[in-house]
Amino acid sequence: MKVSIFKLLIFFLLIIPVHAAGLSIRATSGNPACLYYGDSPVHAFGLSPQNILTYLPNGNGNSISVWVNWAMKFGINHVRSYPPSIEVSEPAQNVFEKSVLDPDKFDLNNYNQKYFDELRKACLLLREREFIVHLQLWQAVYWKKNWRDNYYNPKNNINPDISKHAAPKEFVTMKNSILLNHQKRYVKKILDATGDLGNVFYDIMNEI
Repeated sequence: MKVSIFKLLIFFLLIIPVHAAGLSIRATSGNPACLYYGDSPVHAFGLSPQNILTYLPNGNGNSISVWVNWAMKFGINHVRSYPPSIEVSEPAQNVFEKSVLDPDKFDLNNYNQKYFDELRKACLLLREREFIVHLQLWQAVYWKKNWRDNYYNPKNNINPDISKHAAPKEFVTMKNSILLNHQKRYVKKILDATGDLGNVFYDIMNEI
């Protein structure tokens, strides 16, 4: 039985918050499915640097603590962001480690635990300040506009079995079981780092 990506996404968004302390979906007058954090509805509003969780702990002019302090002055309590899809420079952490066989390339089978530790710290800080995190798992723009520097570009990694079918317009596919299993491991890493916090909800990928 085939299940569409859209149906899987709806299932994902509906089921995950049920098990998270804080986020829930409630029916309201005129809205059969409204996302709540505690007793308040979540409103996606306000300016936010979308890559604030890309450059962790900080980098490229981004500092999450500085931004949070600024945002609170204007009543902003929501941020949309995503992990890096392209190589970031120090002190920011990459999602993957460099290969021991070729230090100029990444090993897509070797996750950089430091990034996920920093992601958890950032989301904990946001929770302490009562911020909601809209965490996008993969940022499609970096497939379309920055493919040259993308982790999954074959020239940037030592994993041709994974990067096959990972080019723009191909990443969301069932053709490559090795890539699919790799994606599942990545989602588990994200959930291990953030799934119990209660202020994070997940967006698989947009603008595919």
